[in-house]
Amino acid sequence: MVVVCRTSFGVETSPAGESPPRKKRKTTVESSHRGDDTGKFRTTTCSDAYRVISPLGFGPSDFLPLDHASKTKKCNRNKICEDLDLVDTLSDDVLGRCFFSGFLDTFDTARLMMVNKRIRRAGFQKVHLLDLRRCENLTSSHVSYIASSFSNLTELDFSYCSHFGGRCLEQLIPCSKNLRQLLLRGTRVHDMALVYYLQEVHRKFGGCSLETLDLSAVNKENSFLIGDEAARSISSYCPRLKSLQLGWCKKLTDEGVKSLASLENLTTLDLSLTSITYAAFYDLLQIVGSGLEVMDVSATGIFPPPQLLQLDGNLERTKDLISGSNMQKLSALRLQFCPQLTTALLEHIVQSATSLKHVDVTHSGQGRLVIGREFAKYLRHRRIQVEGAHRLAPLNFFT
Repeated sequence: MVVVCRTSFGVETSPAGESPPRKKRKTTVESSHRGDDTGKFRTTTCSDAYRVISPLGFGPSDFLPLDHASKTKKCNRNKICEDLDLVDTLSDDVLGRCFFSGFLDTFDTARLMMVNKRIRRAGFQKVHLLDLRRCENLTSSHVSYIASSFSNLTELDFSYCSHFGGRCLEQLIPCSKNLRQLLLRGTRVHDMALVYYLQEVHRKFGGCSLETLDLSAVNKENSFLIGDEAARSISSYCPRLKSLQLGWCKKLTDEGVKSLASLENLTTLDLSLTSITYAAFYDLLQIVGSGLEVMDVSATGIFPPPQLLQLDGNLERTKDLISGSNMQKLSALRLQFCPQLTTALLEHIVQSATSLKHVDVTHSGQGRLVIGREFAKYLRHRRIQVEGAHRLAPLNFFT
């Protein structure tokens, strides 16, 4: 017979008939007679069993109630008081750097600032980033409190805040002196509100420090809020802008693209799902030539129709425009859902952009773009990834 001792801390077995070497304790035991006809376990009470050791290396008798460890509690309390005294000796600047150096998200930062007034004061001075995406209950009074309390904000994200509109943007003026990133994707900010905001920031602080601006719409209802007026204001008051997102802004036309050509520091531009046409093709090439690295013109009419290119040498003139533009820094290009794009134009763009590494032409062209064998070999040589195009099978070596 094998005796199995079960407790909440572990299991040990001992051969039947041997006496346990340790203190006796009353334990519930399950014993099994292997020769029993029923083949079932029966429960008995056994006073002789081993002391059970848990997988952690200690038994239940090793624990003492916390109430009996008054000496240990007193030592811990004294150590905590010493740590608090050490924190009190730190200056507000050092305390802010310790707590608000960017390793906490916005909501953890808010909870930490509720501890005491000193930490709250340090947070108001040292917090640089607030990520408030998808805060549906955000109102202009909340934005006003943020702008008046945090003095050194450099990055703000209000993306997908459906109640964020022109009044909320107006409340951000006091904290916009050092603001470098403003993300308003999916909000209800319109042309006039953005123009007023940029004008007031320029008048109050002598210029706008924005380097990243996202005004993309996410639904049809908000796709007609940003247009040419906003583009002209951005080009006038945001000379340091490096990244501009205007996806699904249906009011943006060729005139707005022409005004964006004056942004010399622009490296990322998103004009997908806008109303621009091939009339702005030359202006767009000027933007690319200024040092653009990433461009998205998906679902636009930026390329001339194939029928127009076949008339009076328009194709050659278009190729000359592409060759004359400085596209050496362009590394990523998205051309999805562009029905006017042809294989010849794609080849010329790729050959002119010497730094290009990724091109997306999904659902572009008349049906699907076909890449020839020679062009596919050229792409492999330059290690350029082309998505959404159909490649011809390579020739058989033996044929």
